[in-house]
Amino acid sequence: MSSNAGSGEADDALSRLASGNNALQSLLRRLETGLEELLPNSSGRAKMRDLLAGLKEMGNEERQMESLMELCEVLSMGHEDVLLGFNVDSFLPPLVDILRMEHNPEMMLMGSRAITHLLEVLPKASPKVANSGAVQIFCQRLLNIEFIDVAEQSLQALHKLSAEHGEILEREGGLAACLMFVDFFDLNTQRTAAATAANICRSVGPERVARAAELAPQLAQLMSSSDARIIESGCLALARLVEAGTEDSDAVAVLLAPDTLGRILGLLLPADGQDRGAGIGAATAGLLLRAVAAGSRASGEGAARGLEAGG
Repeated sequence: MSSNAGSGEADDALSRLASGNNALQSLLRRLETGLEELLPNSSGRAKMRDLLAGLKEMGNEERQMESLMELCEVLSMGHEDVLLGFNVDSFLPPLVDILRMEHNPEMMLMGSRAITHLLEVLPKASPKVANSGAVQIFCQRLLNIEFIDVAEQSLQALHKLSAEHGEILEREGGLAACLMFVDFFDLNTQRTAAATAANICRSVGPERVARAAELAPQLAQLMSSSDARIIESGCLALARLVEAGTEDSDAVAVLLAPDTLGRILGLLLPADGQDRGAGIGAATAGLLLRAVAAGSRASGEGAARGLEAGG
C-alpha cells in the first residue's frame, strides 16, 4: 500500500470521527434540553430566566420595571417551587446596578424592596448581599435623603443585614446612616433605625470606637425618646460601645458625657412615682451599670457631673 493511500485512509477516519463527535454533541444538547423540561420545577426555572433577562435589559427600563415588580411578588410569596430556580449570584449584580439608578426613584425603590424580600425568604443569601456593594448604596440613600420611601426601604434592608453583618455596615457608614436623620421618619421606622444601630454597635471593635463616639449626641437623643423600644435600643447601642472602648478613655468620656450619664442614672434610679428602670430590660440595665462604672474610671470629674445631672 502506498504512503499516499495510507494517509488518505487516516484522513477519512479522522473526518468520520469528527463528524461522529459533532453528531454526539448535538444529541447531548437535545437531550439536555429535553431533560431540563422533565426536571421538577422546570416552569419555575424558566420564569426566573425570563425575569433575569428582563432585569439585565439595560436601556429598556419599562421591561426592567415589569421584571422587578414580578420578582418582588415572587419573592414576597416565597413559593419554594419557584425559589428553587432563583440563583442569587446571577440576580444580585443587576439588582445592585438598579440601586444606582438615581434618575429613576421608582426603580431604586423596587430594587431595594426586591433585595429586602430576598433577605427575608433566603436568609442564607445575606453574606452575598452584604458583600455585593448594596450596603454602601443603602447607606448613601439614608445619608442623602432625596426620596423618603427609598430611604425607608434602604433602612429595612440594612436592618435585615445588621444582626449578622454589623461590621460591614459599620465600615460602610451604617451607624451614621441609621442615626443622622432618624427624626425624619415615622415611629415604626425610628424603631427600626434604633434597633439597627444597636445591632451594628455589637460589632464595633476597639479600634473603631472613637469613630463611633462621634455619634454620641444621636445616641443620647434615642435615650431621651418617649418610646420605650427606642430607649432600649439607644441604651443597648451606647452600652455596647462603652464596653468595646474600655481601653480608650477618651472615647468613653465622649460617649458618657455628663448629660448622657445623667440620663442613664435617671433610667436606673428614677424619681419617686416612676417605675424603676422604665423603658429598659434587666439585661440592658446591667449593661448600663457597667457603662457607668467604665465612665467613672475614664473620667471621675465627668462622672461626678453626671451624678449631679441625674440627681
